[in-house]
Amino acid sequence: MGSLACLRVVKRRLAKEIQTLVSNFMQLGISERGGVLASIVVRATFIEEIKAKKFEDENLEELRKKTAIGKAQETTLDAEGVLNFKGRICVPKVYDLIEKVLAESHGSRYSIHPGVTKMYKDLKRIYWWSGIKKDIEEFVVKCQNCEQVNYEHQRPVDSKWERIAMNFVVNLPTTLGKYDSIWVVVDRLSKSAHFILVKIDYNVEKLAKVYVKEVMRFHVVPLSIISDRGT
Repeated sequence: MGSLACLRVVKRRLAKEIQTLVSNFMQLGISERGGVLASIVVRATFIEEIKAKKFEDENLEELRKKTAIGKAQETTLDAEGVLNFKGRICVPKVYDLIEKVLAESHGSRYSIHPGVTKMYKDLKRIYWWSGIKKDIEEFVVKCQNCEQVNYEHQRPVDSKWERIAMNFVVNLPTTLGKYDSIWVVVDRLSKSAHFILVKIDYNVEKLAKVYVKEVMRFHVVPLSIISDRGT
């Protein structure tokens, strides 16, 4: 008795994903041993827009014409007619195109708001246009996220003993020096403290002199003082 076989064709999601990769930037091939060879084709993100706007930059168009007839030394034309300067893609000096390139380099999911130097190094490996570094500097300066981060980094950091708190422990047994209280001065940043013998009848002027002698000679002038003692 013979056997029956049932064949069913099923669409696999993986096959669709591979097809997407091939259509975008991957090349696949079969080796002599039957293996699959894959290679990634690196391609500038804005190449199509650059090609579309290449005639809008008169200076770049003039350079492209000279390159086509062999009168330019450091520029070349690739297979798609895009002008290259020392291996970098020449971007037409068109405001909206430049802004797109800068925005993609500065705030895409693959970059986290790099500074001017890092952004310039990254872009100049692929693109070239007249005044590229100046445009990058102006773009980064206008970035609100970078401005906020710079503000946070540039805010002065509190130093030790700039912000203090003080309290008094009073009605203690009198010492041989007639001291009956302890003045506790605490640095609010480091939580370190000075414990100073004082008398309960010291006024503000006397306490200020004691502070200079016992605390400030070791630290800085305080910017903020919190105290529960009345004056």
